[in-house]
Amino acid sequence: MDKVLAALSLILCFWCASAETEFKDCGSSGEVLRLKVLDCYHPPCYFQQKTNVTALLHFRTSEDAEVIHNLTSSFVAVLTPELEFPFPYNRTDVCSRLQNAPDEESKYSTAKQCPIGPGTEVIYNTVLPLEDEYPKIRATIRWSITDQSNNTIACVEVLCELL
Repeated sequence: MDKVLAALSLILCFWCASAETEFKDCGSSGEVLRLKVLDCYHPPCYFQQKTNVTALLHFRTSEDAEVIHNLTSSFVAVLTPELEFPFPYNRTDVCSRLQNAPDEESKYSTAKQCPIGPGTEVIYNTVLPLEDEYPKIRATIRWSITDQSNNTIACVEVLCELL
């Protein structure tokens, strides 16, 4: 377990020093500080089927959060208005994958569990498997982090294309 935390801390430290992914905020009540989708800096992000996408979302809460949920969906502009398709893969264990954001004195982050208080900066690390059943299309991906009352804490949108 210590090796896993050390590895996550090292990854998060590297991430904080590396380039960020451009995104659009889609109604966060907290503040999205940065988004890092590995191997994507300027959308559209291009991904292959049968691969995994790793994303790290650094955000600051505005209110208490006892429980945190992850909702991911895609929006396809086939007709107007856009059609929304929820991803079948949404993590319910967000709290177990949170890290405290490294502060200026420390280069390493530490594990963080819920609840989290207002003004707390955390980094959420997730891996999204891209199944071969997913259609090869260009779509806007919406990634939303919500609390126990379904209030949106952080929400980002990124244009992606599955190849």
